Amino acid sequence: MYALRKRIARPSGCLICAARVCVARRYASIPGSIDSGSSPGPDTAESSTSTAEATAVSSPKRRLTKSKKNKTAPLDESQQEEKRKRALATFNRSAKFIAENATAHSQGPTLADLDALKPEGGPAFTLESIYPNPSAQPPGQLHIPGPKKVEKYVAAFEKLMERLTATFSSKQLIELYAMGISKTFDPRYGKPPQSKFLKTRDRAAGLIRWRWLWPHPAEVQERQKYLSQRSERAFLLSNSELFLLLGSDGATLRELTEKYNVSVSNVKRVKDGITLVLEGLAGSLDAVGVLLAEQKKFIKHEDLPLTSPSSSTGSLLRSDLIPRISKLTGALVEERGNGIFRISAYDTGNITMAKRLVTRASQQMSLAPPALMAYIPTQIYSNETSVSQYALFPFELSTPEKSPFYWALIQTLTEPSSLDTLATPSYHIRQSLAIYSLYRARRVSNFMEQHEQDEIVRSSGLSSDRNRLIDISGQTSTLRTALGLPRFQKQDIPNTGIIVTAMFGHVVFAPKSRSLPLDGSDEITTGPSKSLLPSLQGSQEMTRIFDWIKTDANMTTFIPELPGLLSKSLPVKHTLLTRLVYRSPDPEEFVAGKPLKTLKFEFSRQEVPSDPLDLSTELADIDAEYGRPASFDFDFDLSASQSHPSWASSVQIWEGDERFANVMLPDRPMDMQLSAFNSTTVLHENIPSELDDYASKLIQCSDWFEATSRPVPPLQIQYRKRSYILDWDATVNSSFHAIGDGTVSDPMEATVDSLTDFETKEHLRTCALVCPESNVELAWNKFLDHCDRISRAKRPTSEFVYPHSLDSTILEDDNIQEEI
Repeated sequence: MYALRKRIARPSGCLICAARVCVARRYASIPGSIDSGSSPGPDTAESSTSTAEATAVSSPKRRLTKSKKNKTAPLDESQQEEKRKRALATFNRSAKFIAENATAHSQGPTLADLDALKPEGGPAFTLESIYPNPSAQPPGQLHIPGPKKVEKYVAAFEKLMERLTATFSSKQLIELYAMGISKTFDPRYGKPPQSKFLKTRDRAAGLIRWRWLWPHPAEVQERQKYLSQRSERAFLLSNSELFLLLGSDGATLRELTEKYNVSVSNVKRVKDGITLVLEGLAGSLDAVGVLLAEQKKFIKHEDLPLTSPSSSTGSLLRSDLIPRISKLTGALVEERGNGIFRISAYDTGNITMAKRLVTRASQQMSLAPPALMAYIPTQIYSNETSVSQYALFPFELSTPEKSPFYWALIQTLTEPSSLDTLATPSYHIRQSLAIYSLYRARRVSNFMEQHEQDEIVRSSGLSSDRNRLIDISGQTSTLRTALGLPRFQKQDIPNTGIIVTAMFGHVVFAPKSRSLPLDGSDEITTGPSKSLLPSLQGSQEMTRIFDWIKTDANMTTFIPELPGLLSKSLPVKHTLLTRLVYRSPDPEEFVAGKPLKTLKFEFSRQEVPSDPLDLSTELADIDAEYGRPASFDFDFDLSASQSHPSWASSVQIWEGDERFANVMLPDRPMDMQLSAFNSTTVLHENIPSELDDYASKLIQCSDWFEATSRPVPPLQIQYRKRSYILDWDATVNSSFHAIGDGTVSDPMEATVDSLTDFETKEHLRTCALVCPESNVELAWNKFLDHCDRISRAKRPTSEFVYPHSLDSTILEDDNIQEEI
């Protein structure tokens, strides 16, 4: 509308006045016009007629000429009246339009007039899509403009600019530029230039850009050229920023590179942090930069102070466990010095979990390591050279880590200190051992199957006093001495309360050299992850291997494994329980093999049979068989639930001293870890309040194997003025397997536990034999005989064998045999 007005109102004010005069003269003879001030009437018509006649008389030639041209019949009065009305209406419309146009010209154009010219469809590009801005749009929506699309956009921009210059004058564009840009422009895209330095076309282009957020064609073309170039860009990141960018096993960084089509070119250690060099298109690198800047705002940091340990190494936390904890919890753990550990993560829940694991790992540094012993069956050897045929063989874990580069990078981020010689009483660091070269001591000729079968028969096994059992100092010792067991008593004497447990697995050693070394430069390299050759090579005496362990071994640990003897056996019964183990470090007893103050908590759950008396009888039989004290029960009924019709749960808590001894059996496929727990039962009224509340929550928990619904156990408890810290938290599925030579007179059950620790993400299967009557010589010898039988069995294979009962059922039918 304003464009039409503008074309008529283009002349100055004097021309408008002239137009008014012309219109007035043209319609001056029309009676009843708006200028005459009166409506037409009869008198006026008569005077008008007389005037016309007088004019005709005075001008005969003109009249004759008109009469020649106008050959139509004269109009009657009604027709003349209608003609006058039409002329009057046309005059009124023209006069009104001229008046409105004059008013609009005096006021000038408005922003509404400018926005009326804006196309409805919108532009192909906007400033928000051309320039990366976190508040304008997600960086992942950035794209490179195509050539044809850019050409169409340039043509549309030029056409719109011509329309503005044709509609508004230069003075009007100046007014619109001042109104539409000075106060309404978006500061995210810069500050517009002043109007006095611009030309008319530049003002029109400025209105399109700053008012409607259409980018200039030159910007689009320049952006297209910029986004199409490949280059490298270095991003300076702190340790926590790079760790959180990596994600679990580097999955987040890999997803980022695939999404933005960039690749990691280099990683360098600099003074202020770590430089991550990425290669890709410039637009993609811009988007990555915006994303990294946004992520920095959400990182949270918390400091965890720890007290000085009582271990001889003086370390607060094992250096190899720092990256392990960081990987498990998704929070970077950094040692800041003076006993301060900084934990960084996006979520406070990850920080809380990292604090728990750091506290648990730190308290392990204050625990006395297990005693280390080696069993040497010297009775079967006839000369001195035979006892020197022991060597360190490489040991491979069944589930190694899959990303060596990730572990090398994490090791660098955590900046580990020098690795110390340590011994671990616990076994829940299995996956962190995958970055080390592990070795196990074995007899060189142990591959001979005949010797492996005859060793126990010829040497009388562990129960024989004629065999040598030497400790790490080279002194001869016995198992009972290492475990602190008293002398044998008569059978009629009650049990002393010391329960001995034998767990089967492998005693392995890790050298001090790191398995993933750096090359000495600033760049991070993976390097060789394993080494088959230890620093101690060749056949050696066991005492020489002990010397190497004391000087060159970084770590000695026990890795449990299911023996081959139980790989094909079927379980007799099952029990589901939650097991918590708390330790209390003693600064004055940091000596290998010294007892550990221990508090054990077991919450078991069993399905109630149809007859309640059967359950009580069965539980009583189990307690009597394993020498456990009577437990106090919490009976409850979940009959309303379809999945758990009826359950009975019981809580058992023991407090006492526990000793550990790792027994190397180099002449056999498997080693052992023995533990002696001298315990007393904690009565119901003396249960710590933290454990009592935890037991109540477990009763209400429907699924123990669901991490989200399972309650979190207390990290630290107080009992008898002593502080206990959580060392092991696992949900255990226990099954019992019959072990023996097939005779009724030789019954014994091996416990196979499937453990799941939700905090450390560990899933282990262990096999253990329990000796509840360790003070009785007959029971002790029987226990050692079964240990001999299990430890000499070969390692399990992946071959699956159907149960014997199934095979025998099929072969009983002669017809089926003939078909086979």
